[in-house]
Amino acid sequence: MEDRVRVNAGRAQRYGTRYGMTSSGFGSRPIEDPDGLHDRRAQVGLPPVAEDEAEMRRRFDEEP
Repeated sequence: MEDRVRVNAGRAQRYGTRYGMTSSGFGSRPIEDPDGLHDRRAQVGLPPVAEDEAEMRRRFDEEP
């Protein structure tokens, strides 16, 4: 929920959970402190960002 609120307010997300179309194609919205992303995600029980992104790309590719 925090990432959704941040992205909707035009701010960088903290957990890398929001994806969409960017200037370079489908991908993650901007992330605050990308170097700390892995640790932040682990602290709240989220899988590694690579797994999450692979799933999101799979879903994006399946959409009609």
